[in-house]
Amino acid sequence: MVGFGRQAPRGAPTLSGQPMGSETQVHLTIGGEPAVAVFRERISARPGETLFVEPDVAKLNLFDAETGRSLET
Repeated sequence: MVGFGRQAPRGAPTLSGQPMGSETQVHLTIGGEPAVAVFRERISARPGETLFVEPDVAKLNLFDAETGRSLET
């Protein structure tokens, strides 16, 4: 993610957050669609909390909803 905190443009409701060693994986909703964000640091993300994020589109991994296959961008 690029941009985090109130200065970032998108509010994303948090579904869950999971510390994974030096990273934190956060399941959230962006534009009504489920997403998983990986933060390179530990953050506090509680279910129902809104995180303000700006995705780095160069680092997005997109998948076909029906097949689960990666969509190369």
